[in-house]
Amino acid sequence: MKGLWRRVAAFIAGFTLVYVFLGISVAFLGSLLKVYMNWLFALAGIILIVFGLHLARVFRISFLEAQV
Repeated sequence: MKGLWRRVAAFIAGFTLVYVFLGISVAFLGSLLKVYMNWLFALAGIILIVFGLHLARVFRISFLEAQV
């Protein structure tokens, strides 16, 4: 039973470290991209409009029609 609790603690510590590292990385990346936020919002809006027009069948985007 003693070895089980060590493995459980190591598992929890591993998950904690991974998610803390991911959070720090995303926060750092977000701070770098903050300067370009207006451009990124505009690009995201254009992409959403294009996908909406594709969904409404105004035009087709061939790689979105591909069957796997």
